[in-house]
Amino acid sequence: MPNPPRRRKDAEANRARIVAAARALFASRGRDVPLDAIAREAGVGNATVYRHFPTWEALFAAIQEASLSETAAFLDGMADDLDEWGRLAALVQWIADRPDVTLVDTIFAPDLYDSDLGRRARELEDRAWQLVQAAQDAGAVRALSRTEMDAIFLAVARVATEPGVSVESTQTFVDIVLEGIRARTLSGD
Repeated sequence: MPNPPRRRKDAEANRARIVAAARALFASRGRDVPLDAIAREAGVGNATVYRHFPTWEALFAAIQEASLSETAAFLDGMADDLDEWGRLAALVQWIADRPDVTLVDTIFAPDLYDSDLGRRARELEDRAWQLVQAAQDAGAVRALSRTEMDAIFLAVARVATEPGVSVESTQTFVDIVLEGIRARTLSGD
C-alpha cells in the first residue's frame, strides 16, 4: 500500500492555525462556536476549514488529538528532580494553566468512544493515576480513589476554563485543592 500523500507546508500551517483558533475560541466562548467564526479567527476562508475538517466532529477530534499530544509531552518532560508530591502538584498546576476546554474532558471523560483517541486518553489517565499512586505511596497524598482524583482534575479544569474566572481565582482554587489532597501528619501539618 503506498504512503498517503504529504500535505504541503502551507496546508499544514493552515491546519495548525485552524486548530489553534478553534482551541482559543472554545476557551473564550465555549464549544458552540460556528466553523465560520473559527475560519475568521484563523485567517482562512470557510472552504479551507471545510477542506481540512468537513465536520465539526472532525475539528473537535483534531483538538482532542492536540490536547493528548501536549499532555503526553508534558508528562514525558516532567523534571526528574521533582519528588512524588512535586510531580502531582505540577500536573494539577499544568491543568489549571491550560485554557483548553477539551483537555481534561478528553482524558477523564467516561464516555469517550472506542477509538485511537480513546485508547490514548486512557493511557494518559493511567499515567496521571500513577502519579497519584506514587504520591500516596510516598505518604504525600491522602487516600483518594481514582474516581475522586478524576473529579478533582475535572474540577480544576472547569474552574480554569470558566468564562469570567480570573487567573488569581483559579490559582486560589488550585492552592485549596492541593492543600486538600495533601496528606496530614499526626501533628496536624
